[in-house]
Amino acid sequence: MQIYNTTAKIQQNTLLNRGIIEVAGVSIPQIAMSNNKDEAIERSIMQVLYFSMSFLTPFILLPLFNRSALKSTGIVKNFKNSEKRIMEVSKKYLSGTAKEMEEGIRKTAEE
Repeated sequence: MQIYNTTAKIQQNTLLNRGIIEVAGVSIPQIAMSNNKDEAIERSIMQVLYFSMSFLTPFILLPLFNRSALKSTGIVKNFKNSEKRIMEVSKKYLSGTAKEMEEGIRKTAEE
């Protein structure tokens, strides 16, 4: 049962799933097929850099994309005052219908 729960968790987490497939399917075979020790070190460094960049990119770019989208649509004009609280809208409002999302934005704006 523990194996099933672990595999279900990995399948739900896209980044973790991609990382495991990348390491097991590409990185290890490439490093194993290296011609010498220096090439193996070089390939392993490149794979670590690639994996870390692909894992960290969503955490860095998503906030920037969210801010630019909110600014360009006119929902938020300035992130230096209390309007930045729109980023704190609860996930329960964002994962529902558009009407629920509007309600969540209004509630957050009132607070």
